[in-house]
Amino acid sequence: MKHALKLTFLAFLTTFFSYANITVDGKTNVYVEKSNSGVDIINISTPSPKGVSHSTFKEFNVSEKGAVINNAKNIA
Repeated sequence: MKHALKLTFLAFLTTFFSYANITVDGKTNVYVEKSNSGVDIINISTPSPKGVSHSTFKEFNVSEKGAVINNAKNIA
């Protein structure tokens, strides 16, 4: 019984992580791209003159690989 329960739990976790994604809502200039290693890179909205960046999402589910939130203006 314990073995079957462990397998069921493992199957649930595998399914859960396979659906991890980050989806922007299209209302701001946020965009998401993947690094060469498969990590999501979230390029957040341009800040206001006061330095506040408002980024909105439909879904924000980070995979087991993690995510990078990029607020750099220029990438060298």
